[in-house]
Amino acid sequence: MTVRMLPTSAGVAAGTAWAGAPGNVAARRYYAASPGSVVDVTLGDETTIDEQGFFQVGNASGPTAQRPNLAANQTPLSNVGFMYVDTTIPKVVVWDGANWRDPITGSTA
Repeated sequence: MTVRMLPTSAGVAAGTAWAGAPGNVAARRYYAASPGSVVDVTLGDETTIDEQGFFQVGNASGPTAQRPNLAANQTPLSNVGFMYVDTTIPKVVVWDGANWRDPITGSTA
């Protein structure tokens, strides 16, 4: 699973690279083409990235097939409001305790 990040308008220069967490043996790097472009980062790297001019959009991101199965959770209502950036459709969807919903229209997504 990934986390979608957006660069702040003042904090990111085009082509700037950010490395993952200090203990990251994979030495992942993330690049921002320009302010307003999105970057999907590996879960766990978002803390390091947000200290370098990015902010997190939603709780997680990825294709529709990788949406978390929150209905299988022992207490699905504890996840109400969980936001997922669905890169397949593409839009932000929100868990209502039973279904993924479009927060603008309220329809299932």
